[in-house]
Amino acid sequence: MRMNVVVLDPPGFPYAHFLFDTVRMLQLTLLELGVDTTLTRNKLESNRLNVLCGIHHLAGETEVNEVLRTEEDFIVLQTEMVHGRTINREANNRVDDVVLPLCSQAKAVWDSSPDNIVALASLGVEAKLLRFGFQERMIEVPERKRDVDFFFYGSITRERADVLAKLARLGYRVESCFDSAALFRNDLIARSEIALTLRQSADMPHLPHARIIYLVTNKVLVAGQGGVNEEPLLGTFLRADQDDVVEFLRQTRARTDRQQLREIHHTELRKQPMRDFVEPLLQGLV
Repeated sequence: MRMNVVVLDPPGFPYAHFLFDTVRMLQLTLLELGVDTTLTRNKLESNRLNVLCGIHHLAGETEVNEVLRTEEDFIVLQTEMVHGRTINREANNRVDDVVLPLCSQAKAVWDSSPDNIVALASLGVEAKLLRFGFQERMIEVPERKRDVDFFFYGSITRERADVLAKLARLGYRVESCFDSAALFRNDLIARSEIALTLRQSADMPHLPHARIIYLVTNKVLVAGQGGVNEEPLLGTFLRADQDDVVEFLRQTRARTDRQQLREIHHTELRKQPMRDFVEPLLQGLV
């Protein structure tokens, strides 16, 4: 089998790099499974089964038709949260103009959220679950002196900003980044005692599975809030059972077994190799 992972990165859209860890996890796992797999930006390859990543980056019918006009076979990897006929509860028409037209023409649709699979089914799209797991070749953050107490990367919503501000007021060194390249982000990851997982909002309580898995793969202690569909990640990060996540994080920072916890969580994640989740999805594809 020959495949190609396509990052959809249209001109003027600044955030495609947020998918790079996800894309690399998938490509490396396909290679591990013996699939001849290439990686392109905005280009579907002939004589390969293409996996489209980032379809939510496309603006509408014109860009969708550019994909369909290639007449190349493709799979859709759907990565964003579907709520009714919206993506991430944003006020746009991307479900009707982008998601549904592409999914209806795809050889398969993969999604990492069970809730999304239900939501897509209500729209007439049959999607299969792609879980993320341990990928050895994603170990790339070197061991460093940890001079940052808490680090968060991702979009800074009101709820997240509130937690970060409270931690800073307690005297901790708190760092965050949203749009930094991995070169700079990974330096902060290596220097951090604890990487935070914080829900976007009450309306968007899902966990960023790929992000947490990347951190734990690199032996970073992840702590914060649990979320929807957290069960596959239990045992790989620490989550607050009480409402006061700041107090939970304060207690976690004071623990003397943090290094042991990093090793325990990393070992637990190793029991969930990503190849075990990808291989069944390849059956029946040509």
